[in-house]
Amino acid sequence: MRKSNYDKFPCTRVAGRLWRGWDEILDVLDSAGAPVLAIDLYAGTMEDELEAVFAGRFGRENVARTRDLMKSEAEIREMTELFMTDDVLFGHVAPFGLGDFFDSGKLDAFRKGAAPR
Repeated sequence: MRKSNYDKFPCTRVAGRLWRGWDEILDVLDSAGAPVLAIDLYAGTMEDELEAVFAGRFGRENVARTRDLMKSEAEIREMTELFMTDDVLFGHVAPFGLGDFFDSGKLDAFRKGAAPR
C-alpha cells in the first residue's frame, strides 16, 4: 500500500507576537496610541461584539465600520459597470483604487466626529 503524503496537520510558522484575549488586544492597541479603529471583517464574523469591545475602550466615535463609510451599492455598480463582462472570471482592468469606493462625505463626517486622544 502506498504511503499517503497528505498533511493532516498543516501549519505555517510566522514571526511575531501573539496576544490572547480582549484585555491584551486592547492594551496593545491603546499603547500604540490608536486614535481611530476601522472594523473591516468577513461576512459572518461577530461584528457587533467587536464594535462593542472597541467602543468600550476607545469610544463609539472612534470606531468605524468600513462598510458604513462606502458608497452605496448603486453608486459602485454605476462606477464599475463599464468594466464588467458576462464572464464570471474575466472582466476588464479597472482604474480604481480602494479609496474610490468610499464616500468622501461619510469619511469627512466620521473624521469630524472622532475624538482626539
